[in-house]
Amino acid sequence: MTYKQKLANGILILLFGSFVFFGCQSEDTIIDPTNNGSATDQEALNKIIENDELIQSFEPNYNEEDAMELGLAKVNTEIFPVRVGQRMTLTDMNVEYEFDADSAIGTITKYFDGVLRIAASYEEWEPGDSAIVDTVIEKEFSTVMTRKVIFQKVGNSIFPDSNWVIKALSLPAGGTAASGVEITKVTVEMPDGDFLEITEPNEYYLYRRPGFRNQVPVIPRYRDVNVQVEVNSAYADSDFVTLTFGAMFRHNNRRAKKLFHLVSEEFDGAVYHRVYEATWRTAQWPGFKHAIINVLPYQAVKELEGAVEENTWGIPYIVI
Repeated sequence: MTYKQKLANGILILLFGSFVFFGCQSEDTIIDPTNNGSATDQEALNKIIENDELIQSFEPNYNEEDAMELGLAKVNTEIFPVRVGQRMTLTDMNVEYEFDADSAIGTITKYFDGVLRIAASYEEWEPGDSAIVDTVIEKEFSTVMTRKVIFQKVGNSIFPDSNWVIKALSLPAGGTAASGVEITKVTVEMPDGDFLEITEPNEYYLYRRPGFRNQVPVIPRYRDVNVQVEVNSAYADSDFVTLTFGAMFRHNNRRAKKLFHLVSEEFDGAVYHRVYEATWRTAQWPGFKHAIINVLPYQAVKELEGAVEENTWGIPYIVI
């Protein structure tokens, strides 16, 4: 069965008027890199990654901790989810570096164990109803997320980590090892009318150094952002597509969640090509943030035994 939820406002943003904006593939991406960085260089880059608030804002939005309200949406199915969320635990992480003269690329790979939590009612409910949670279902799954960071060496400071700065970072993307749902394209309409079109998240670079055309988006508070997600799905039921946003590093309590609604569907005989849309509004808190798009098969949330298959893309942004 398909669902069509109408959403209210809400979606991307980013912090302090620093230079962090959206970008496409770097004109300065490293060609024929050599792995000749010193141990000191690698330690310095690790330290930068660990302390960068924009990079670290991914997990507070990816890890929803518990089942979350779905933003004025009703899921129409055999069970009726009232709240859905995922608790993600980072189990391992590695970074591989490629050095070339005064630049480097770090490929970050993170491994997560997850629990999908579905607080559901056995009775159908409408938005505004006082839905009663009759059962809480938990489903375990694992994901792998990757992203790239381009570093630039500057100056000759006696402090090694001060020699390096982040020039650009790609979008994080990944999911479960097996999945019948796949995000193929994300289009973002910014409040100023600019459009971002993303088809290869790990190769789509967002620049945070001045002088480049595509910068990480910096969005004022209380502004609307429109997002369109294109999905290929192996399943006849429309997919469960959500956006989680608003949390910052060490400020998880500002996290919110929205459901996308289905606007079109085509079947080519083998795969369903679907388009989903949502709009959200930046909140009152400035900061470095991520908007996380999660796509799951609909049976993952409507059936007690439906397996968790997930595809995820993240979008960094700053709210000022």
